[in-house]
Amino acid sequence: MSDSNVIDIEEGMPSEVAELICLGCHHRTMCVWPASTPMKVLECGKCGEVGLMISTGQRMDDEY
Repeated sequence: MSDSNVIDIEEGMPSEVAELICLGCHHRTMCVWPASTPMKVLECGKCGEVGLMISTGQRMDDEY
């Protein structure tokens, strides 16, 4: 099968982008996840805990 037959099902899918912090290990990270996914099911990439990720409230401007 050639790459021209591959359909990206996530293309055009609404997504969220935010800086998150884990309440368990205090790891901060920039995250992108499907808008339909509740934050309570996100997993920390450092400690692996689920349900402890919250938004820091940091604004994501086009320019820093």
